[in-house]
Amino acid sequence: RKQLQKLISKTKNKHLARRLIAMLMLHQGQSITDVHHTTGATRSSIGSWLRWYTGCGVDGLKSLTQWLAASNLANSP
Repeated sequence: RKQLQKLISKTKNKHLARRLIAMLMLHQGQSITDVHHTTGATRSSIGSWLRWYTGCGVDGLKSLTQWLAASNLANSP
């Protein structure tokens, strides 16, 4: 949780900050609906972010392109 708070305060990327805030809120026990109302993100996006965060940690939230590349590497034979 402290890592998320530190990254939120340091990042200049507003999209990454929103994803990090969403993960912090979920970690604090708030529901996806609560996060949706606070961040304005769709519930399906928040669910995707949660999967990315669960699978790749903070790096999974940094950019969709990076996450897809990591996902493709994990799925290659």
